[in-house]
Amino acid sequence: MTDPTPLRTAMHAEILARRALGVATVAHGKAREAMDEAAKAHQRHCRVCGCTDLTACDPPCWWVAKDLCSACSACAPEGAENPQ
Repeated sequence: MTDPTPLRTAMHAEILARRALGVATVAHGKAREAMDEAAKAHQRHCRVCGCTDLTACDPPCWWVAKDLCSACSACAPEGAENPQ
């Protein structure tokens, strides 16, 4: 009969590695969520329609001012501030 100790040691090492990987995956997911939230907070928004860099108007628009897209530039009052 063979000694079961090396097999138990290998199985224990695998269990520890899987646990560590699971913890790292959760931590990475939380860090990614935090980065996504920070990016959303700093994303440009049109003061008229609310479109962003990731959710443009249809047809697609572009920025004509810091807070005004090309689709809304004709209807936005001159010099109006962003109400947000």
